[in-house]
Amino acid sequence: MEATLNRRSFLVGASSLLALSSVRSAAAEGPATGIPGGAPPPSATVWRVDELPALGQMRETIVSVMDAKRIEYPGLSGWVQAFWAGDAYHGVFARDLATIGPMARFLFGPGHLRSGVEEFLYLQTPSGPEMGALPGVFYPGGGNDKATATSDEDLSVIHLAYLAYRHEAGPRWLRSLVNGGTVIQRLNLAMEYLFRTRSDSRTGLITRANTTDWGDVKAEGGLNPTDRAPQDPAILSIYDQSLLFRCLLELAAMNDSAGMPAVAAEWRGRAMAVRTTVNELFWQPHRGFYRARIPLNPVDHGYDEDAILGIGNVEAVRAGLADAEQARLIFTNFERARLAARSPKVGIVNWPPYPEGVFADMLPGEYQNGGIWDWWGGRQIEAEFEAGQATLAYQHLVALAADWARRPGEVWEWQELWSRRPRGSTRYTGAAAVVGSAIVSGLFGVEMTRDSYRISPRLAGRSGAIVADQPGTGRVFQLELGGLADDQILLRYRTTYPFPGELRYLLPPGRSFVEGVLDGRPLTARIEVVGDDQYVAFPIPGGAHEVALRLAEA
Repeated sequence: MEATLNRRSFLVGASSLLALSSVRSAAAEGPATGIPGGAPPPSATVWRVDELPALGQMRETIVSVMDAKRIEYPGLSGWVQAFWAGDAYHGVFARDLATIGPMARFLFGPGHLRSGVEEFLYLQTPSGPEMGALPGVFYPGGGNDKATATSDEDLSVIHLAYLAYRHEAGPRWLRSLVNGGTVIQRLNLAMEYLFRTRSDSRTGLITRANTTDWGDVKAEGGLNPTDRAPQDPAILSIYDQSLLFRCLLELAAMNDSAGMPAVAAEWRGRAMAVRTTVNELFWQPHRGFYRARIPLNPVDHGYDEDAILGIGNVEAVRAGLADAEQARLIFTNFERARLAARSPKVGIVNWPPYPEGVFADMLPGEYQNGGIWDWWGGRQIEAEFEAGQATLAYQHLVALAADWARRPGEVWEWQELWSRRPRGSTRYTGAAAVVGSAIVSGLFGVEMTRDSYRISPRLAGRSGAIVADQPGTGRVFQLELGGLADDQILLRYRTTYPFPGELRYLLPPGRSFVEGVLDGRPLTARIEVVGDDQYVAFPIPGGAHEVALRLAEA
């Protein structure tokens, strides 16, 4: 087969792609401390989808919000590079930094992953009943705090550490010292703290106070609604167990890499036990989704709590607790919920909302009780792409782009369910970051680490391009995608990786793969089925190359 495809839809090269999206970086500021964010980011990662120009406009907003909330300052552990959570939050929060990290690595240097972890580990409780506990937030001016109603802050630091290790810092960093202990030792202590202080003796799962499955505000409210009092009722949440399962596997991988196989085996064994228990206790086959919460001392409140679809189900898919069929059912139910709520976009954190009076400080459809969050919408879209629901994911991304276009440059923290009125921070960093990740890692399928790469473009016959740049490693992958023309697809790529990787092209609906060539030589390819999607997958060498794929009607 000759690679003689129609090139009209191609960009002329990386320079033209970069020119599509010039970065007008706002000066970063820290209203509470006046800490500057340093030099603006490089052009770094840029993208284009020809039929959806709004995606390029989203990039402008994502970069401007993340850069405006970026801070640098001398911390206790060394030079800290991190992010405010948003206009209304002037601390560095563990759960936010872990949320921002996946996108930050495509725009900023390595310190934006690693240094935040080191500062949290420096502040780890050294002894006593809370030994091993990590703060949930630290403040550049001094001080830190922990939202004890939750159980995801320590897990967030472990996950951020895994991102830093896998994508940039490597095994040597795990053995480096932070305040007298190695990084890996302190991460192990954090997990031990959770099992020692938050584990339910009957199930082995992690408990939290009476919040929504993911929220940090107790149903009881009070003067300290994010703190857990001894008399507070406790719950098990699908969100916490999903993060726990993922972090146990990530911690096992880091211990293996740090030369501690026995510890790795312990964490891996616990992860498998968590997965078994969660699917036994939480999964509802007749409903097609996991229970959002299981109260440890249930009380009849007069409503069916198990009928509430909680957003923690998205994390169950992302973490790998759900299999392919469970993931399909979960996303089918989320789409039904969106339509029932008449929401133009995804990100409803629970449907239906808890009845009035269940949460003292939240009416139905407000904040963590049924509000619409792009922080969650971006995660859901990325998870849909990865779980084999690309058609649904693309529809949701188009709707989100249309919503952002109505308020250029703004990324609100959340929106009221019924009125759609935006609320909270105007520039919410985590929401900007997860939407960026939904595009880079979801739509374009970019997976890049220090020593491996797999690219899974999910444009499915659409034309577009991406330059995926990781400033922390110097790794770059440039991909140009031609549109489907005469049953053929042309791809061109260039990468700084000197060794082979893999490319998985999502076949358009109704099309099958016939044959392909790389630089005029036949490809050795396989068909891979993920959920409802089919990919043609093949190894690719480093450098600059051209691929031509011939398809046929299925």
